[in-house]
Amino acid sequence: MVRRRPFGGVGPKERGFVVDYTVAHAVQGSVSSGRVSIEAGEARQSFEAMRGAMLALKPEELTSMRVDPQRVAAVAHSVAVRDLLPGRRAVFERLSVAGLYDVNVLETLPDAAKSVWYARQQQQVGRAEASGASVPDDEIQLAYETRGRMQYVLAYHVGDDPTLGARLKYIREGSGHQDLANDLEMLADLYRRDDVRALLEHDKKRYRPDDAEQAKRLAGRIFTGFGVGQEGEVERWTGLLQRAVTLLLRFYDEHRVAGQFSFRRSEDVAVTYPSLFAAVRNAPSRRAPAGEPGEGPGGPGEGQGPGGPGEGQGETPVTGV
Repeated sequence: MVRRRPFGGVGPKERGFVVDYTVAHAVQGSVSSGRVSIEAGEARQSFEAMRGAMLALKPEELTSMRVDPQRVAAVAHSVAVRDLLPGRRAVFERLSVAGLYDVNVLETLPDAAKSVWYARQQQQVGRAEASGASVPDDEIQLAYETRGRMQYVLAYHVGDDPTLGARLKYIREGSGHQDLANDLEMLADLYRRDDVRALLEHDKKRYRPDDAEQAKRLAGRIFTGFGVGQEGEVERWTGLLQRAVTLLLRFYDEHRVAGQFSFRRSEDVAVTYPSLFAAVRNAPSRRAPAGEPGEGPGGPGEGQGPGGPGEGQGETPVTGV
């Protein structure tokens, strides 16, 4: 019988250019502690290696997350490092030969995890260096989330219309605070058109009647807070982070299914292949300095697609363009 216990202590702690985190390693059904590092230079290289795949994602494919992305990346990275050890890797290679799994998923998973770690680091650096911004970060995040959701709903219902489809394509090409505000204004105007609203109101799953009013309000806050033309790196890295998170979840979820199937009789796969969100929730959290958000986990509920509920309320959702 395999003894259950939390999946290590996964709080990353920066030490110079290296982040160390404690992870649980599963070997022949037992769980023992180990230590793994993410080096900033390697993380940057991983990010560049994954950039093409990130940029190829469509807006409707992007995933939101309400836990600290670096903690999620640490869990996924630790699983990949462990499963790349020869004995465990051989199991996945046999699955791949049988056509039940692609071993490239395992080989790519470390880069996907380090890409998330790096993008989050750059986002935080940009926030620290930004000056003069008077719009709270949570409102900017909400604006990105609202824009993504409204784009998705409109593309689904009226994207094939020659005129409206062209307007939506123009909105998707925008970036920066000024474009974000303009996009929200245009999306709100589309939502309020009688012919469009008549189609959207039948969508009980995705359509939110108050999105048009919220978009107008957020656009006004951005225009007032930032002035005309003020842009920066933060919004660019927010968008890239969301893309990196989306890819990481894809690779990890596929690998997790294969791992749970392969080792279900020899170890507690709920521990050795945890939900990324559950693992971060159960990990010890760092006490944040006064006035700063902590690295602690969010509440229940896992991430969803654009605009959907994320992983609780502990973190601002990772959303972007």
